[in-house]
Amino acid sequence: MAQPQLVPVSDLAAALTPAGGFDAVIAVGPKGAFDSVGPIAEILVRAAAIDATSSTGVHLHAAPELAGGRLIPAATGPLHRDQADVRCIGAAAGSAMVRARAA
Repeated sequence: MAQPQLVPVSDLAAALTPAGGFDAVIAVGPKGAFDSVGPIAEILVRAAAIDATSSTGVHLHAAPELAGGRLIPAATGPLHRDQADVRCIGAAAGSAMVRARAA
């Protein structure tokens, strides 16, 4: 199996669509970071309704409306504290890539 690659995108709306050409959508950020990103927010609200831990850690959600039909949210924890830095984002993104590969 090929190694997944994180690809930053400049046009989020186009990248999120099933025709976006991606295998999955990995969303990395603190709790609430995607509340205004329509399709991602809707999936996370549905997940939170049945799983209280869905806003922590790394999860895999079926998401036929997104690229690749999969959403992998990876929580970083709060990023406003003095000890938070880019390693928090890197660790969450790395865990999400491992989860994507395992799926």
